[in-house]
Amino acid sequence: MNTILQTVGKDLVGAGKTIAVQNLVENSLTIIGLFIYLYLSTRVPIQAAVIGMGVILLVFILILLPKLASLRRFNPDEYLHGSHNQTSNNS
Repeated sequence: MNTILQTVGKDLVGAGKTIAVQNLVENSLTIIGLFIYLYLSTRVPIQAAVIGMGVILLVFILILLPKLASLRRFNPDEYLHGSHNQTSNNS
């Protein structure tokens, strides 16, 4: 997954910027998750907090599930070798 992200990102903005943005997003989400956990752990029993996080994870999985078919159709070799930009003339 990281290889595909970096390959596509290299073409758009450059490899270094792609990695920097990826790290920024991952670290930001980690900090946000920590603050949510700390907030909930002081006000909600730990069992309810764990169940709540599990429900949120389940919702994300259900949102991403329909996109699985398009990921299965994606062929990174086609993208890497540039055949996604070629058009065929069968006339």
